[in-house]
Amino acid sequence: MTLKILSLLFLLIPLRGDDPGKMYNKQFNEQGNMISEGWMMGNMKVQYWKFYHSNGNIASKGHFTANDRSGYWYFYDRDGNVQKEGHYRKGTTENWWIFYDLARQEKRKIQFQNNQKNGFCLIYKDRQLVKVEKYNEDQKQGEWSDLRSFRRDNPGVSLY
Repeated sequence: MTLKILSLLFLLIPLRGDDPGKMYNKQFNEQGNMISEGWMMGNMKVQYWKFYHSNGNIASKGHFTANDRSGYWYFYDRDGNVQKEGHYRKGTTENWWIFYDLARQEKRKIQFQNNQKNGFCLIYKDRQLVKVEKYNEDQKQGEWSDLRSFRRDNPGVSLY
């Protein structure tokens, strides 16, 4: 009877730790600066990772699933300013991405599918929408600089 109870308790108690083969990995260059850090499962990157510029600032951060970028990622310049951010699925750019151009004070919000521009590109200057472009497999299909002509040519499409 005691053996049955102990066996039942053993089955009900969760095992400690997430995965026995998962380890936190840090990589450094010859000067001792960190290049990257994140979780490894065997020889595959999994879960959350950070990559660094040689000056120590973060270059990019996001999640991996079996060595493929997945989920939402951020990319930074050497000074720590966000350059772009967006979605990955199985290592390919998907859904909406945002690109920042600090020199032109411009922001572009672009739809991607299979690593190609596929959908709309919204171009903002000083937080105002100034242009809309439409892409199909990385090829520009149209361009509008006013909302009236965009709505005329794209009935039923909402940008907000």
